[in-house]
Amino acid sequence: MLFIIALILSLVVWLYGGISIDKLKLYNISVDGLYLKLDKKLILKAKQVVLQKTKQSPKIENIDQIFDRIKHGFTFFEFVQLEKVVFKNNHYAINYVNNLLHVVSDEYEGVVDIKRHHQELHADVSLLYIKQEDITLWGKVVYHLKSGTIEAKGGYRAYDIEGKFDFSKVKNLVALKVDANETGSIERIIHRFIKKPKINEWILKRALAKHYRVNRFEAKGEIIDGVFKLDNDSLYGEAYAQGLKVYFQKDLNESVIIPEVAIRYQKGNLYFFPRHATYKDKNITSAFVAIEDLDESVQHLKIDLNLTTQFNSTIQEILEAYKLKVPIVQKRGVTEALLRIGVNLKTHQATFEGDFNLTKGEVHIAKAPLPINGAKISYANKVVHIKEVYLETPLYKGKVTGEVKLAHKKADLDVDLERFNVTKGKKRIVYASHLKLPLSLEYHDGIRFTIPSLQTAIYTKQSGVVMEFEDINRIKPYLKVLPFDIDGGKLTLNTHDFHDFTLRVTPNGESVFCTPKKIYAIPVCPLREVSQKGILNSKSLAIKSTTLPIAIPSMSRICISICTNYSKSKTPRVATMAKPTHQRFTISPFWAKTLSSPTKIIGSKPLTTLLI
Repeated sequence: MLFIIALILSLVVWLYGGISIDKLKLYNISVDGLYLKLDKKLILKAKQVVLQKTKQSPKIENIDQIFDRIKHGFTFFEFVQLEKVVFKNNHYAINYVNNLLHVVSDEYEGVVDIKRHHQELHADVSLLYIKQEDITLWGKVVYHLKSGTIEAKGGYRAYDIEGKFDFSKVKNLVALKVDANETGSIERIIHRFIKKPKINEWILKRALAKHYRVNRFEAKGEIIDGVFKLDNDSLYGEAYAQGLKVYFQKDLNESVIIPEVAIRYQKGNLYFFPRHATYKDKNITSAFVAIEDLDESVQHLKIDLNLTTQFNSTIQEILEAYKLKVPIVQKRGVTEALLRIGVNLKTHQATFEGDFNLTKGEVHIAKAPLPINGAKISYANKVVHIKEVYLETPLYKGKVTGEVKLAHKKADLDVDLERFNVTKGKKRIVYASHLKLPLSLEYHDGIRFTIPSLQTAIYTKQSGVVMEFEDINRIKPYLKVLPFDIDGGKLTLNTHDFHDFTLRVTPNGESVFCTPKKIYAIPVCPLREVSQKGILNSKSLAIKSTTLPIAIPSMSRICISICTNYSKSKTPRVATMAKPTHQRFTISPFWAKTLSSPTKIIGSKPLTTLLI
């Protein structure tokens, strides 16, 4: 007994003086450079501690007992310094002083004060630094011994961003919420979590902001067989950026300027909601941009632009940057446009859809002017859907619906024509009203309208506008200009200003017979070519004829005969032509007295007394 007391006293004396042991092996622990000293409490130092792997790992259910043992053991020590601890190929440095445990490993560094309150472990984490990720955490952790639930709240610093976090683990379910303070760069966090070069380029090179702030980020997952599995659908984030410049396409010379933009991440898609955006000083009322399918092999860019401006070269430039050509330019008026652009970020193929509401003004289709009172137009799959286009000029008024197939440069339209009125001063040349007409439009070289039901074509030429009526009978109810009525034939009107017109009439038939109101074709004197040509202007009608015999059978039948041999009879019905001649005459003015007898004209001689 005295020996034991003496041994203990000797040990205490040695401890007060300090004990150094070069090597010590105890069970599965090997210690090099051990130093023990007793002050008020024990001081423990060691150069290296090697812990051999045990057959049984500590179970999570026994963590309270393990913690109690560790905590109870630390109560005997005032200071612990283990310079190197080797366990499972990992290296640790452990220091314990004033109830603070400081652990440095190959992967992390932490400073923590752990206390037990009944069935809970409370850890005050001053520092937890994850080396590989360059993430620093701090906060408080509560571990519920019975349920295994973990609750943690605190702050973080990572990837040039600082903020707060809220972490929880209930059974096998894990949830994380994060917010962030304002930062000037998101480059590091984008490079860390988004590994697709196209997406990185778009976010970091084409969308650059002066300031960013993460308002909210959430993630959930599950621990299965000791491995954490992230629920990708649970990922949700809200952020905010200021002073954003977006280069939607390399071919666009300027960026879209966005003072403020809200950003949202949800289910693999990244959404941008710009506010007060402008492009080339043109106001973009609202916009929406999305990068979709971030979790897939191919991502898609979607852009919605709501514009209130003219549909002019600025909008055309945006569309042409995505290889989209719409042959419409608005010269006067305003357009409310909703543009929807989709881009495959792998192939760079683009799709385009749009809705356009045009106010009163003037648009040019394939460079041809078209005044409108208003229009509602949509575009999808290379087809322009004309819902309502209201047209009104001195020439016409009506509503147009239909489709324009851009690939074929062709349109099928339905026209509700309120009026079509070609006039010369107060004199009407063509007039039609309240007609419903299907027509087709082609714009390969200029514009060409075709109205099948009237056998009519209206098209543009360098000299102006041409109106061709293949069958005069179809449009006779609407013609007000012919000097006499004709059964069949073709009528052509040319104008460059809708003020002066060039008129050409080509009747059908072999010969001509005149009555007070009609010229009839009869087989008495066959002619293969029958034509009249006139120029209608403000003063005269000039007619040139090469083969046309025209007779004046009576006082009330007003015609003109051009021939070299005229046979007068009591009631002449046909003027014959022994030899075709090339004659020209001019009638000026249109209105005068009628001829009292048939008249023969040879050569070029003006008549001032003929009414046509």
